[in-house]
Amino acid sequence: MTFKNNFKFLGWTIAFFLLPVILFISLLVVSYQKTGQLQWSDAISLSAALFIVISIVTVPGFLLHIKYYKNDKGKSLKFRPTYFEITQNNKSDKIYYKDILRIEIHHSTWSYKNPWSEYGYIKIVLQDNSIFSYSCLTHDFISSPSIFKRNGVVVVDCGEFYPW
Repeated sequence: MTFKNNFKFLGWTIAFFLLPVILFISLLVVSYQKTGQLQWSDAISLSAALFIVISIVTVPGFLLHIKYYKNDKGKSLKFRPTYFEITQNNKSDKIYYKDILRIEIHHSTWSYKNPWSEYGYIKIVLQDNSIFSYSCLTHDFISSPSIFKRNGVVVVDCGEFYPW
């Protein structure tokens, strides 16, 4: 997991979340320039509705990102010709493609642009029913199914989940 991946996903959420804060500060500055006093109640009342709407859109993205970050912190993947390697907390597991029963792809329900539209994870089910998973923060979950398909692994689109 890299800072670049984290920022790629969290950057838009932070940008949307800052809009009501910027509006609130702008309203305070404008009221001070007009009246010479800070109009706290006016600024709060005008920016509160936008804050609520933006929060409905961004809070699920924050929560989803935190969950993925906690699950994948320190995790890395390396794809090799006959196996791939998952490393987490200095423990590596080599998983041979022939030992994989199926790959399940889980992705966000909303496919149009929003702060969490590109979030998803892959669950790897082995022949012995053990399970490994990784999220979009660790590796691109959209392109990695093609790697598995090339190596003869069954890839199943398990559908969508709601970030709430």
